[in-house]
Amino acid sequence: MSIAINNKALRTLRADSFNVDSLQEYVLCIKVAPESVSFCAFEHSSNECPFFESYHLGTYNHETLPLKELEQIIERHHLLARHEWKKVNVVISDRKCALVPSQALQDKALDYYRLNCEFDPKLEELSTFYYKNMQITAVFSVPKVLKDWVQQKYQPTPIEYIHSNIGFLKGISSLASVASNNHIFTLIELGRITFIELSNNKLRLLNSFICTSPEDALYYSLFVMDELGITPKRAELSCWGEIEEDDAIYALLSKYVKNVSLGKRPMDLRFVKEFEVIPETIDFDLFCAYNLLNR
Repeated sequence: MSIAINNKALRTLRADSFNVDSLQEYVLCIKVAPESVSFCAFEHSSNECPFFESYHLGTYNHETLPLKELEQIIERHHLLARHEWKKVNVVISDRKCALVPSQALQDKALDYYRLNCEFDPKLEELSTFYYKNMQITAVFSVPKVLKDWVQQKYQPTPIEYIHSNIGFLKGISSLASVASNNHIFTLIELGRITFIELSNNKLRLLNSFICTSPEDALYYSLFVMDELGITPKRAELSCWGEIEEDDAIYALLSKYVKNVSLGKRPMDLRFVKEFEVIPETIDFDLFCAYNLLNR
């Protein structure tokens, strides 16, 4: 898989149907992760996506978001730099997220967050997102520098923040009713792997790990199976993200786990025909975050 150099898009798609003179009809979605950023635009009335770009930014420390690179890409981009969008969704994709049953949250969001994540109030703002369908609140942080810059860049456009884990969970919850009890869902990104397991539509596990190699992905997959009491022979592992059938990571997982498959895009969104050249596993959490924020 190639890596973008000098902020050049690794994957780019703009359909002829995308009306660049009517950006006020589109929701811009920005996903920022430690080693990559992605953008897409959905036509609000039809929920169709005619624009998509993704960038791989090299190796970072797997924790720090690439804010300077994000700004450079947007400032140099003739579409992303415009501010006439109907709305802007910003998806934070890092390991700093806590999921709390909403009835237990009360005024203790920071306490729950600090059980799992470091928090610097000088540099970050705490955010929450309530996922009504599962009665869960995501507690996450947004860098103040990012929030100030996005506000300045896109005002007066409405801006909303969400964590990618909730987008991923939203997409998976719509599939869980047809999943077996041994089904594990995973999102494989540059530097990170996330697992979800649901039982009777109740969240049993959602966890992320630093993942820098196929061997890491295998190790954590087997670790999660062991924690859940599921053997590799019985497990069904569905994968999204930076994975295709000809990748080393897919071959290694398939060697040790009997049932490995690649996931599809959200079925309740529309994607232009040009998306046929984009792997279906890519940015599932980004698309599902749009779905969650704009319904």
